[in-house]
Amino acid sequence: MPRFEPTFTPTISYVRSLRIGHLDIWCEGRNPQSGYRCGRYKSLPIEGFDDAVTLVSIASRLRCEGCETVGKVDIRPAWDDAPAQRTSGPSETGWMTPPAPRK
Repeated sequence: MPRFEPTFTPTISYVRSLRIGHLDIWCEGRNPQSGYRCGRYKSLPIEGFDDAVTLVSIASRLRCEGCETVGKVDIRPAWDDAPAQRTSGPSETGWMTPPAPRK
């Protein structure tokens, strides 16, 4: 079976170009006491990282403070930081307009 090769590897430069300043990180390791997925969440600011650093390389070095697992994380740009973009359409609030009042 052929190995899947990703076509796009996001970098810190890409995250900055989206005007996002943090990464959202969830642990996917196993909790040693319960055996269930840890799921601990952390927000990581990107201000100290070089532009060429990839999110994959950051993920491989992270250690969970709860279950002590290294490198098993789900790492994504913090989309809540992204500035709101205007939607297309006839009104300022979006593409949907309220119905006209009945007469």
